Amino acid sequence: MTILMPYLAGANHALAADTATIQEGDVYILSHAYETSSKSSDGSTGSSGGQTALIQRIVSIRSDGWVVEYDLPPETSEDARMWQWQFPFSVFRPHSGEWQLLGSEELIQRRDAWLASAEIPGEACGTYFFTWNAFKIECDLQSAIAIAKDYDTGLCEFGEGYSLDLPLIVGKLILESVNSGGDGPDLSGQADIAADAVRQSRAESDVISAQILGEELSLSEAMGRRSQETIAGTMTANIWIDENACLLKQVTASEVIITDVNSVTETRTATYTLTREPISVPENQATPSSASSP
Repeated sequence: MTILMPYLAGANHALAADTATIQEGDVYILSHAYETSSKSSDGSTGSSGGQTALIQRIVSIRSDGWVVEYDLPPETSEDARMWQWQFPFSVFRPHSGEWQLLGSEELIQRRDAWLASAEIPGEACGTYFFTWNAFKIECDLQSAIAIAKDYDTGLCEFGEGYSLDLPLIVGKLILESVNSGGDGPDLSGQADIAADAVRQSRAESDVISAQILGEELSLSEAMGRRSQETIAGTMTANIWIDENACLLKQVTASEVIITDVNSVTETRTATYTLTREPISVPENQATPSSASSP
């Protein structure tokens, strides 16, 4: 996972006036907050939370999709930027089909400069280290696409029947219009948790933990252990949109109940909130475009 700096709520980002619709050149701040908790029948508990942010600039709007640029907030330090070598980067986000990373050559140069500066050998790519959290030494250019998808705000086409492709669920989550009134959501939906996907995720975490501790554990071995767990749960999504069907806020909440072979039951909850706000960025802080047409 790429390290993203916490979003500073007091940073100097001036909110821009609302416009009729999203236009080329518009700049937004995308804030991503999360809260997780766990509680087991044996009495153990845990929780975590945090918030990060990216700057999104609409480079071009085409009939088949958008070219979008992502960058870190202007106050990000040079050292933090070096470690997050992917930024700034641009993607072509189509209405359908695979996302495309643009400007790969520039990203390769930044990645190689980071590896050299940090004296990280190429063979360390893909491994993990631990400080206050577990971090991956990420060298894959396509990791930029994964970051962009974590902050995906759609293409101003939200409505009844719109589907969300969310991790760890069965199929896709289909949105329905809701008449919640007041400050409530405009769209909502629910899907079942995919037990096999949760097992896969937990097994991958086991492998990472073993690597950090200097132990040997293959993914197949980890999957074998997790295969004995019983897993069930649901995920809900609530969406707030503007008059042009553009995303304002998305809140996804999941509850997963895991029972191990010793009948110890753990309940895990997670809430992720993604918001999009237009901002005015001073000209001397404007993000240079790194995009090119696919």
